[in-house]
Amino acid sequence: MRGKLHRALRRSQHNSDRSLGTASALRTARSTQFSPTQPPHRHATLTAQIQSEQEFRDAFRRFPSQPSTDRLAAVAVSAVGVALFSAATYLTGDPSLSRIPLNRAIALHHLTIVLHALPASLVLLIGPFQFATALRARQPKLHRVLGRIYVVSMIFAAVAAVVAATFSVDGISTQIAFYLLSRAWLYTLYRGYTFIRQGQIQLHRISMIRNYALSFAAVVLRGFLGIGAAMQGIFPTLTFADLYATSAWGSITVCVVVAEYFVLNRTVAPLVRKRQPAERPEVHS
Repeated sequence: MRGKLHRALRRSQHNSDRSLGTASALRTARSTQFSPTQPPHRHATLTAQIQSEQEFRDAFRRFPSQPSTDRLAAVAVSAVGVALFSAATYLTGDPSLSRIPLNRAIALHHLTIVLHALPASLVLLIGPFQFATALRARQPKLHRVLGRIYVVSMIFAAVAAVVAATFSVDGISTQIAFYLLSRAWLYTLYRGYTFIRQGQIQLHRISMIRNYALSFAAVVLRGFLGIGAAMQGIFPTLTFADLYATSAWGSITVCVVVAEYFVLNRTVAPLVRKRQPAERPEVHS
């Protein structure tokens, strides 16, 4: 009876070890714990390895590589709202409805803004769905089709943005902001495209997080402009050019910082921890 109970306890312990994924290391640790032929630090080394593996699993749970459903839904709602609001305005083709001051000396200025706003609105609409894990898993073909539309739309939007910024009457500061934004937009798009063509999915995902964060600057920009409009009632000397330049730089900065935080803490950190070897404790003679 005692022998059966002993064997049952051993089987239970064995199954528990396998569930942790460290059964081999534990068995080796047990066999060396009382062995006079093994060096005294062997068991400590194996224990440190087991603890390191467990810490990595815990860190991976704390830092998921995908945004939560609530955050993704908030991004999607705000992006869709701004995209539809912007597209509806410029689909009319009426320059008097433009919310951006136009350069009256350049007849094509409004057209360049329209050619930027419409494909950029499409980018804002598509982006959140590309980060939805369920959509990628269940509809990979749809993910690829939307990705191609996203790429083409962004190229048109970025090129039109450079031309529109050149004609802008909001000052050199705003022009430089949109020049840099367009360049970063195209660069992150290029990196994301080349990475996925090479089969490097994690690097592709990182590049597209950065790319869509730059796109989302359009949403943050409108939030800052709303705050600035409210502040004009308190500070009447504030001009629209001042507010627009400050909002442009502020929106880009905020989106870049948030994107890098997400990339480093939610995507890169688990990968780094996974590749870190277990630290070997010092042996004192």
